[in-house]
Amino acid sequence: MSLSKKLISYVEPEAIVVVNALPAKVFEEELKDRFPLAWNDKYGRHVTVLGHRPIPVFLASMLTRQRAMDKGAYRRLRWHVRKVIEQMGNAHTRGGF
Repeated sequence: MSLSKKLISYVEPEAIVVVNALPAKVFEEELKDRFPLAWNDKYGRHVTVLGHRPIPVFLASMLTRQRAMDKGAYRRLRWHVRKVIEQMGNAHTRGGF
């Protein structure tokens, strides 16, 4: 198992946010065997499976410096991540997701 997958498995994240275009491309194209991505149209985000758990994945642009996402886009990203995690918690409580 690759170091990246070991670390992510160890942390057991509620969500993965990949920041910057190059890491997002690497995650989406070069790590697809370790983290296969599928688009979930209902929730408007990617999902991968870690163990047997679905993990939401957000591919985002830079957060700081030149060409970073604007404050509105950053707030929307934070809102979206928070909402998906809340929905996952509610779905798990009801026995589905």
